[in-house]
Amino acid sequence: MKKIILLITTVFCAFNAKAQSSNIPVSIVVPQQVDYLDDSQTVRLGKKMLDATTRSGLSASTGGSSIIMLPIFSIAREDIVEGGMQNLVVVDADISFVIKNLESDLIYSSYNRRIRGSGSNRTRAINEAISAISVNDAEFNKFIERGREKILAYYESNCSTILLRAESCAKRRQFEEAIALIASIPDAASCYSQALSAVEKFYSEYQNQQCKELLQKAQALYAAHKYNAALSVLYDLKTFSSACASEAKALMTTIEGNLSAEEQRQWDFTVQQYSDRTLLQEKRIEAIQAIASAYYGRQINYYNYNLLPY
Repeated sequence: MKKIILLITTVFCAFNAKAQSSNIPVSIVVPQQVDYLDDSQTVRLGKKMLDATTRSGLSASTGGSSIIMLPIFSIAREDIVEGGMQNLVVVDADISFVIKNLESDLIYSSYNRRIRGSGSNRTRAINEAISAISVNDAEFNKFIERGREKILAYYESNCSTILLRAESCAKRRQFEEAIALIASIPDAASCYSQALSAVEKFYSEYQNQQCKELLQKAQALYAAHKYNAALSVLYDLKTFSSACASEAKALMTTIEGNLSAEEQRQWDFTVQQYSDRTLLQEKRIEAIQAIASAYYGRQINYYNYNLLPY
């Protein structure tokens, strides 16, 4: 079986329906090795996907998700047409896009079409075929809309189960998985407020579990004279009452005593920003999303491309 890794760093997108605003994180994934395609072509295909989804009502986001969108490419027919000074290679290819759940293998929506390209060799013919994928295709918009509706229906039906599973993970101190499960719940789901409360609790417990490691990270940054970076790590530990709060506060005092006048001004400005609870909460949400992104990114790296239906 052929494993895949991410060719493009996981890009998270959010569905933005015209009729109903809902934030649904989706990872756009392009396998590094696809039969018939070289690296530049897979990159082009990934960019084509991103452009197409953006034009279909999606926008960039940083949330983590078990929901992925990926392409399936295969050559159905390849002919060599003789004529003139140079033969022409004509390629008929099938391109499919699939939106599915990475964990359950549930397919929410799929889009398929036949594309054709021609050129002096196979590479140029495939390039032309990829260029033929229209980002304004009405059927692609319907594919996105079907996916949005089915994803929302899935989370509406399974929200309580997902919350229970996340709670179970947290009890086993598997906080990254617990946080990732919660982070994938869209804001249109009826249990979204419960999800927010749960992820706050899980993140605090995660910090407690990781606080010694985070302290070591801050100490390493301090030793490398990266004072403001070290202080930012410690500020989070201190502010949210982690198990290492007192140690974090003591190390902060030590570091602040070594700041130059310019570094002190920079840190004072940072603290002033952190005093805004909204900005502080945004910083925490970014940290939560980073945990979810890393968790699902690792899963996507080992996803088996051959298991997808053709």
